[in-house]
Amino acid sequence: MISLELAKKLKDAGLVWEPKEGDWCYRRYNEQWKPRLITDGIENRYTSDIFAPSLSQLLAEIKGRGWRWGAGKNDGPYLVAVSKNSPLREIPHMSKAKIEDAAAMALLWVLEREAVG
Repeated sequence: MISLELAKKLKDAGLVWEPKEGDWCYRRYNEQWKPRLITDGIENRYTSDIFAPSLSQLLAEIKGRGWRWGAGKNDGPYLVAVSKNSPLREIPHMSKAKIEDAAAMALLWVLEREAVG
């Protein structure tokens, strides 16, 4: 599961969430954010819930926006590279120990580029 910090950044960058059963999100309980699995569709979804996409959802979103991706690990953190054309381009400063976080940062990079035009 991606971090709350990355989930918030994706939301702020414009990632739209259509809640489905099996999705993960962060929900605020009192003063703490806690992960929650959506098990009942959108019936109990709060507007303050923050979507925490899975690795497959992150990579599908990148692909759905017309970008190619590649992932790898070489004696260190995971890296996800993206490109609209070949070759794949490494995204500066986005390597993460967890593949999910690397993919989230790659999607964030894509969203930021799309917002600029």
